[in-house]
Amino acid sequence: MRASSLEPNSALMNIVLNLSASAPHEWASCFNSCWRSHRYMRKRRATISGKRLEIFCVPDELEKDHLPELKKIIAETNQIYRKFLEANQQAEAARNAKVAAEQEKLANMKKSIKFVTLIDKWRGFVNAIYRSKSHKFE
Repeated sequence: MRASSLEPNSALMNIVLNLSASAPHEWASCFNSCWRSHRYMRKRRATISGKRLEIFCVPDELEKDHLPELKKIIAETNQIYRKFLEANQQAEAARNAKVAAEQEKLANMKKSIKFVTLIDKWRGFVNAIYRSKSHKFE
């Protein structure tokens, strides 16, 4: 934790709490959005970016007033982010299944399509003529 004063005659300080890991961009955006819409007495500005949670408050208020609210929003953000990840995994699995089905369909089509070349047609035509005359062209 690190604190620094941004206003000379104010008890408010910018307090930086280091997170255990860098927050994914989507998670941090979700947290910041949830925090902006969250309401409670003495609410202060707080944001998460990377491995840092910053809150602008009086240090004595942090533990009693703000940490419980921050923990609520972190729990809410975790729940939203978990659903986001699950939806992404399901969408990815559906895309992979669709690609696999399309590849299988193309493979089956390739097996069933027989290409008749112009030469094959010509040979068939010539053989038909010669057969009628008891000759065979190879």
